[in-house]
Amino acid sequence: MTSCNVCEKQNHKYTCPKCFIKYCSLPCFKEHKISQCEEIQKKNQFEQPKYIEDKIPEKINLFETIDTVSQQKLEELANSEKIKQLLLNPHLRKFLKDVNNDRNSWKAMKVAMTEPLFLEFADECLKIVES
Repeated sequence: MTSCNVCEKQNHKYTCPKCFIKYCSLPCFKEHKISQCEEIQKKNQFEQPKYIEDKIPEKINLFETIDTVSQQKLEELANSEKIKQLLLNPHLRKFLKDVNNDRNSWKAMKVAMTEPLFLEFADECLKIVES
């Protein structure tokens, strides 16, 4: 058994949950908390990224196909004012949720494609993706 990291006289029985230093008793724990624990935590902290781009890993498409939409086109879709305007409609959002959540999404898509509102949304998406 290893000795206490605080007093170095007795065998340790406990471990600090924050920095994992070994200690033998309550007095050693209290002494450790006052003097050493903060120091060790600061040493072990990782450097925070300076820019938001450092935090977000670049998306990698592992299984890219002929139908895969490029990241640039996805960003164009996300920034399209026309699409944002269409998505304000609660009926369109319901259609999109239904198609997404339906067990038979092919059938749900077929039903949605009979709705003029859904068609307008799909056409606008295709204009951006195919441009």
